Amino acid sequence: MKVYKRDPQKRRDRMSGRWNMAFASFGYCLFMSVQMALSQDTPVELDADAQAAEQRLRQILPADSEAMAMLEAIVAGRSMTRSDGWFNLAKPQTAYGWEQMLASYDTDGDGQISRAEFPGADQWFAGLDRNRDRSLTEDDHRWNTEPGSTTFQQVVRRVDADDDGRITAAELQAMTDKMLAEQEFLSIDDLRLAWEPPPRAAGSFERPTASQLVIGLEKQEIGSHLPGPNVGDQGMDFTLKTLQGDEVCLSKWCAEKPVVLIFGNFTCGPFRAQAGNLERLYDRYRDKFHFLVVYVREAHPSDGWAMRRNETAEIVLPQPTKYPERAAVAQQCQKLMGSKIPLVVDEMDDPVGREYSGMPSRLYLLDSERQVLFKSGRGPHYFSPSELEESLLWYLTETEPLADEESSVDDGGHVANAAVAELIPQEADLTWQKLGIQFPNLPVWAERLSEPLPESTLALMKLDYLHRNKNPLGQEIAAKIRWVVADAMNSSYGKSTAEFDLLQAGLTTEQIAAWRESLSSESDTNQRLWQFARQLTVSGHSITDEQFAEIRLTWETEPTVAIVHTVAFANFQNRLWLALGLEPESAGGVAAVSPPDGWRSSDARVAPVRPELTETLQNAIVVSPPKRAGWNPQDFDLLQAKLNSQKRRSARIPLPDPERLAILPDEERRRSEKVVWSNISLGYQPELTQGWFTLMRTFRRESNLDRVFSNSLFWVVTRGNECFY
Repeated sequence: MKVYKRDPQKRRDRMSGRWNMAFASFGYCLFMSVQMALSQDTPVELDADAQAAEQRLRQILPADSEAMAMLEAIVAGRSMTRSDGWFNLAKPQTAYGWEQMLASYDTDGDGQISRAEFPGADQWFAGLDRNRDRSLTEDDHRWNTEPGSTTFQQVVRRVDADDDGRITAAELQAMTDKMLAEQEFLSIDDLRLAWEPPPRAAGSFERPTASQLVIGLEKQEIGSHLPGPNVGDQGMDFTLKTLQGDEVCLSKWCAEKPVVLIFGNFTCGPFRAQAGNLERLYDRYRDKFHFLVVYVREAHPSDGWAMRRNETAEIVLPQPTKYPERAAVAQQCQKLMGSKIPLVVDEMDDPVGREYSGMPSRLYLLDSERQVLFKSGRGPHYFSPSELEESLLWYLTETEPLADEESSVDDGGHVANAAVAELIPQEADLTWQKLGIQFPNLPVWAERLSEPLPESTLALMKLDYLHRNKNPLGQEIAAKIRWVVADAMNSSYGKSTAEFDLLQAGLTTEQIAAWRESLSSESDTNQRLWQFARQLTVSGHSITDEQFAEIRLTWETEPTVAIVHTVAFANFQNRLWLALGLEPESAGGVAAVSPPDGWRSSDARVAPVRPELTETLQNAIVVSPPKRAGWNPQDFDLLQAKLNSQKRRSARIPLPDPERLAILPDEERRRSEKVVWSNISLGYQPELTQGWFTLMRTFRRESNLDRVFSNSLFWVVTRGNECFY
C-alpha cells in the first residue's frame, strides 16, 4: 500500500491554480460586462422607485462587479436563470477539484481513483462514489445542482406541506388521504394528474417584476453586492450572538475544527427546502466539523418581493428593522425547520452577510486559518448541501488519510502500522505467531483465544479498538459506560480496563475515584445515562418507552444508538472475560490495539480441527437430571399473540433515511433490508455495526458450530434475559 503524505509543492501548485482561477474569473466578468453593454436586448420599463434605485446603483457599483452584471441583466429583461446575471459568474468553487484529486491519487494514470488508491476510510470513499461503481471518476465529481424535474418539484411541494424540507410519514399519509378522499382507489391517470398536472399557461409562472428585482438588488435582499471570498482566500473573522445570547467567535471555532458556514433566512423557500439535507450533513459530520447558521436579512418579505409560496406556507412577515425582530424571526425559522444546528443572527446592516455574499443563501467550508476550501455559487440556484459534502469528504481524506498513522508494506505483503512498528520486538511474540501476524502488547484475553480462534481473535481486536478508541461517544463517556456495565456484572477485569482507558483519556486517578463516588450520591450530570446502562445490563426488558425516549431526547438519535451498541458490546466482552476467569492486567490494562489496515481473516493461522458436535455430545457427562427451570409453558397461539402485540408497538428509534443505507456495501445493505434492528444500526452507526457483523461472520465460519446447537444457545440466552426477540 502506498504511503500517502501531504505534498507542500502540490499545495503551492493548487494555490497557484486558485489564483489563476481568480484572474480568469475577473477577466470573464469584465468580458460579460462589455457583452451586456453591447447587447441588443430591449430594456424593461421600471417604475419611478426602481429607476431611482437603478441610478443610485450605477453610481456605487464597479463596472466589472458581479452586482453590476446582475443589474444589467435585470434591466435587459433576462430570465434570471443560472445562466443570467451574477449566477453565470458566481459558480461553485472547491479546493478539491477533480483534476487536483486525480493528480494526487491516480497512481496508475488510468483516469480514475480506485479504492486501493484512495487513502481515506471506506465510508468516505462510498460517499464520493456517487454512481456506486466502486471507482471514483469525473462522473462522480460532476454534481447536478438542478432542483429536479418539474414533476419532482411538484410532488415535493404537495408532500412537504409545511415547507420545512423534511418529508414525514404524516405528510405522506395526509397527501394519500387527500387523493383518496372521494374514491376507493387511484388509477394511473388519476395519479398522473395529481403528481404531474398540465403545464401552466405562458406567463402564469411566479416571477418578479424588473422593478422588484432592482429594488431588491439595492437593498441586497436578493444578494450581496460583494462577491465574497474565493477559494484560497481568508474569510473575515466575526463575532455574533446566538438566540440564547452567547457569543460565537469564528476564529476560535476554526481553531478547534473546520467550520461550515450556512447563510440563509426564513422567507427564502430554497433555503427551507434544503433544511433536511443540511440536518443530514450535521448529523453525519458534526464530530469532525463545526456547523454554524448565519441568519441574514429576509429575501422575500411581505413589504418587498413577496412570494405566493410563502403565503401558502403561512410565512408572511415584513423585513425586520430592529435586531430583536430579526432574532424573533430567526427563532421562528429554527423552530419550524426543527434544526439542531447552532445559529447566530447577523447585525441589521448585515456586515457578515455582505462580506461573505451570504444573501439570500450560501455555503462555505473554512479551515483552521479561515481559508476558504469550498464556496457554493450564489443562492438560490447553487445552494447545494450535497455538493458541499464532497468537499467535506475530500478534506477528511487529505487530513485523516489512515485510521492510525502512516502505513508501510512489509516483505510479506502485510500492511503494518509505522507508529507501532518501532515497538515490535525483534523476536516475535508467541501469541502473534499463532495469529499469523506481528503486533505488540496483547491483552490476556487475546492470548487465551489466539490458539483455538485466531481469526476471530483478530476480528474481536478490531472491534475492541473501535469501541475503545474510535467510539462516537468519545473515549471518556464510552469508558464510563463500560465501567458501569462491568460493575453491574462484577467483572474486575472489565472495570480495570475501563479505568485504564479513562486514564488514557486524560483523567487523573483522583478524578476517576471522585466519579465512582458520585455514582452512589447521584450527583453526576450524566446520572441517568449510567442508570440506563446498568438497567440495560441487568434487566433490559424492564426499560420503558418513556425511559428510552428521555435518553434519546438528551443524546439525540445517532448517539443513542451508539450508547446501546456500547452497552451491548460491553456485556458481550465482560461475559467472555468472566467465562475465561481473567484477572486484571498487571498494569491495570492494555491499550487498545487495532490489527493493521489491510489485514484479512486469511492472514491468521488456521484454527485447529474440531471434533464433530455429535462426538462431543456422546462424551458429555450428565451431572443431574434435566428439568424445566420453572419456565411457563407457552403454546404457539400465545407466542403468536405476543408477536402481534410487539409489532403494533411504536418504534423507539425511527428508521434511518434510505440515503444512509445506500452507501453501504452490498452485503450490509441486503442485511438492512431484512432485519429492522440491522436497518437502524447500519443506518446510524455503520462502523460499529459492521465491526460486529465481521466478528460474527468470522466466528461462525471458524468455529463451525452446529446451527441447531447455536440457535438453541441463542434461545436460552434470550429467554434468560426475558428478551422476546
